[in-house]
Amino acid sequence: MAGFDGEGPFEVGDPGAFASFFTEFFHPRQEEPRPRHAPRRGDDVTRTIAVGFFDALRGLSTEIEIDAETPCGRCQGSGRVPAVERRPCADCAGTGRISRLPGPLRLTAACPRCEGEGALAWDGCGSCAGAGVLTRRERVEVELPAGVDDGSRVRIAGQGRAGRNGGPPGDLFLVTRVSPHPFFRRIGDNIHCTVPITVSEAALGARLEVPTIDGRARMRIPPGTETGQRFRLRGKGAPSLRGTARGDHYVETRIATPRTGGDRARRLLEELGGLESGEDLRRDLWK
Repeated sequence: MAGFDGEGPFEVGDPGAFASFFTEFFHPRQEEPRPRHAPRRGDDVTRTIAVGFFDALRGLSTEIEIDAETPCGRCQGSGRVPAVERRPCADCAGTGRISRLPGPLRLTAACPRCEGEGALAWDGCGSCAGAGVLTRRERVEVELPAGVDDGSRVRIAGQGRAGRNGGPPGDLFLVTRVSPHPFFRRIGDNIHCTVPITVSEAALGARLEVPTIDGRARMRIPPGTETGQRFRLRGKGAPSLRGTARGDHYVETRIATPRTGGDRARRLLEELGGLESGEDLRRDLWK
């Protein structure tokens, strides 16, 4: 029959296993205090930075203000200095141990304030108020690589929180928030836009001049082009942060309804309508 599932199952008939469980429960192992003076790396810091649409595509060098931290020179980043004389620790009454649970089944652990020594031989550093670091407002230059997108994380090494007890500083992570563009849309490394075309251009085909993020580019649309049809310009998209080739630029066509600005335009449209009257474009809707 299976027994208590603590360190592992044991059989009731095994007196050694029961004795081990009894000892562990009523006389738990004493925890070793964790060293507070060991070097500790500083925490990373994350902040948001606003970036224009084209700045994100081309890369940007700019300055930002941060709360820069440096280790306190007086306490060497520990937050405390040697006391004139040792004094009993008030948290553990000089025993070096604190109780975790009240009552007869008392569990104890090393006092975190005195690290199990029972006495204090240090005072809080007055220069840094015990923080171990000094903070000042500072402007730093940052480089955003070409091709960052909305939500990209850019790492600035060594500009995070200062380390403790001689540990290295953390890093600063910039999360980009890219402004939308009124004409271009970015999806991954591809750029999308919608270009209006005339009825005659759609019917007969044409060579168009369309805008891209690099300037103007020429493209051809075939006869019979419809609204919503997409055409690809290879390598005209956004730079890739992965170091691969650039994305593509997709042009979506939208046929603009012509305006009847005069009698001649109206007659031409009526003539075109007469030519189209033999074709029922909506016949498939009733199937």
